[in-house]
Amino acid sequence: YDERLKRKILDDNQISDYHKAMLLSSNGCTAREFYNQAQILGIAIENMDEESKPEDLDNDWLHYFMNAASMISEEQMKNTFGLLLAKAREDNSFCSKSLLHTLSVMNSQRAKDFVNLSRFSYVRMDENSISDKDISYLPVIFFVHSDGIFNYKDFGIGNQGMVELERLGLITVDAVKG
Repeated sequence: YDERLKRKILDDNQISDYHKAMLLSSNGCTAREFYNQAQILGIAIENMDEESKPEDLDNDWLHYFMNAASMISEEQMKNTFGLLLAKAREDNSFCSKSLLHTLSVMNSQRAKDFVNLSRFSYVRMDENSISDKDISYLPVIFFVHSDGIFNYKDFGIGNQGMVELERLGLITVDAVKG
């Protein structure tokens, strides 16, 4: 953040040390949040379709997105948010605010866990059409071994990862003993 502002705050005898600390912390957070937003916006611009129409983005959605983006400091998640914004500019119904919220509280390891788990899917396609719009991917996460034991760690997902994905509301774990 601006060193001149920092120096002005520190040199002001009218402000208590406690209030100086609050002001310096707030100023630092604002600069860091702006930096996060700027990096994410840069990634989005690099990946935008030339025909995308930023003016078509819903203002409420964009405000929510930028607030969430300000808190993203992990590089991999910044990349995810940048790609998300680029795609949303092409299709403004691409991502809901609830998905934005989930992504904003998720770290990159949980995102990797979810991607690994999502690879198990059933493809449903209308046999009378060849359009991509007629293809549905339905998640199927059901494993049976002859010994009745399945270890998600075989796919890079530990027990903690499964618990965290459930806490984020991305999956429901229902263990049934048979």
